[in-house]
Amino acid sequence: QKNNNYGIKTKWKCITAKSQSDCRDYKNDLIVDPNMEQNILQIKVQEKSLEAYNLYYFILEGEKDGIVVQDISSFIILEQNIPPLNSITSINDFSQRINLNQQIFVQLNYEGKNNLDNLFFSGAVLYQNDVKNTIKFFHNQVRFQTWNYFNDFINEEENSYQIRFAVFDPQYIMPSLIIFSLKANLPPLNCLFKNFNNQQQEIFSLKQNYVFQINNCQDQDQPLYYNFFYYKSQEDFQYEILNPQFTKRYALNVKSTISRISTILPFGAKVIIGCVFDNLGAVRNMTQNVEIKNSYENVQQYVQLVQETYKIIIQIPFKQQIVIQLCILVQDIVSNILINEELKQDQNLIKIVKNIYEDLLFQQQKFNDNQDVQVQIQMTINLISQNLLDQIMNILKYKDILDYLSKIEQTLIEQENIIKKIQAKDVQQYQQYFSSIQLVLQQVS
Repeated sequence: QKNNNYGIKTKWKCITAKSQSDCRDYKNDLIVDPNMEQNILQIKVQEKSLEAYNLYYFILEGEKDGIVVQDISSFIILEQNIPPLNSITSINDFSQRINLNQQIFVQLNYEGKNNLDNLFFSGAVLYQNDVKNTIKFFHNQVRFQTWNYFNDFINEEENSYQIRFAVFDPQYIMPSLIIFSLKANLPPLNCLFKNFNNQQQEIFSLKQNYVFQINNCQDQDQPLYYNFFYYKSQEDFQYEILNPQFTKRYALNVKSTISRISTILPFGAKVIIGCVFDNLGAVRNMTQNVEIKNSYENVQQYVQLVQETYKIIIQIPFKQQIVIQLCILVQDIVSNILINEELKQDQNLIKIVKNIYEDLLFQQQKFNDNQDVQVQIQMTINLISQNLLDQIMNILKYKDILDYLSKIEQTLIEQENIIKKIQAKDVQQYQQYFSSIQLVLQQVS
C-alpha cells in the first residue's frame, strides 16, 4: 500500500543467504520484481514461493536528498506440517542409568501417510552435542547396545548422552525426529588384568594352575563381580562379538566377588577374557592372548596326567568349580584325541571320560540359575557325544547301555521343559537361552 513517505523514495530487494543473489521462486521468477511499483512499505509474497530451510534477507531501502538508509529483515522458512514421530522402547525409566551393554529395543511409529517401504530410517548417538556414531537399520524397529557405538565417556559425572532417530519421508524436506536423553551407568574403570604366568616361556596344558587377577577397579555401584572365560581361537572370539546369540566362550569360574582365579587351561586355548560387573550389571571386558602348549608326549604319559588331574579336580570343595574344571579337562582330552587316535583305545582314559559324562548329565539341571555354566556343560556333553560316545558304549553292558540312553533321554526332556518355562526379561537372556536350545538340538541330532 502507498504511504505518505515525506518525500522518501523506497524500494524493496530480496537476497538469499545461500547464493547471495536475488530471491527466486520455484518457477525461477524473481520474488521482488524490479518492475513492481515502488515507494510502498509493504510487499506480499505468494504462499509456497520461498524454499524451505533457506535464509532470506528482505531489504527496504529509503533515499532522500542523496542519503540512503537500509532496513534488513531476515527470515528462515520452516515446514509446519511434518508428521510427528512417536516410539515404543524397552527403556521403562529414562531417569535411571542405562548399562552400556544393555540391549535397547526401539520401535518408531511415524504418523505420516506414506507407505513404510518408502521411508528411510537412521539413528545417531550424541555426546556433548556431538554426533559420535550412526545407527543403521532398514525398518521401523531396531535393537542395539550403546557400547557398540560409543563408550568414550569422560567420567561418571559426564555420563549424559542422547540417541536421536530420524524418519525421512520424500514428501517432506526435513525428517521427523525423536530424541532420547539417557544417563549411562559406566562399567568399572581403571581395571588392571594381570596374568601371573607371563614370566614362563612355555605354558603347558593341565600341568599346573594358571593365575589371573583383576585389580584396581573403581565403581560406585558395589560390590563388583568377576567372571573369567577362554576361547579356543581368535576367530571364536571375533565371531561371538559379531554374533552374540551364539556362545563360543568357555567358563573358567563361576561369577563371584573374588577377583583372582587359579585354573588349569586346555591345549589350544588362545584368548582369556576377564569380565568385571558392577552391582547394576555394567560390565568391563578385558582380554589377554595366551599360547597353551600340548602336554602330550605319549599315550601312557598323557593318560597318567589325565588321571592325576581328574583326582585333583574331584577334590575341589566347590561343586560348581568341579564341573567347570571337568569341562576344561574334556576339552583337552578331545583336542588330543583328534590328533592322536590311539588314545581312543585306552580303557583307563575312556573310563574317566565316562565318569565325567555321567556326572555332567546328572549335574546339568542343578545349574538352571547359571546360564554360562549350563551352556558350558551342554557344550561339553555334545563334545563327548560327538567324539567318544561309541567308545563309552563299548565298555558298558547291554543293560547299562539302556540305562545310559534312558538317562540321556530324560536329561534332554528336562532341558526342554526348562527352556519352555523360561520367562526372559530382556533380549540378552533370550540370546543365552537360544544358545542352550541350539546345543540341545545338536545333542538330539
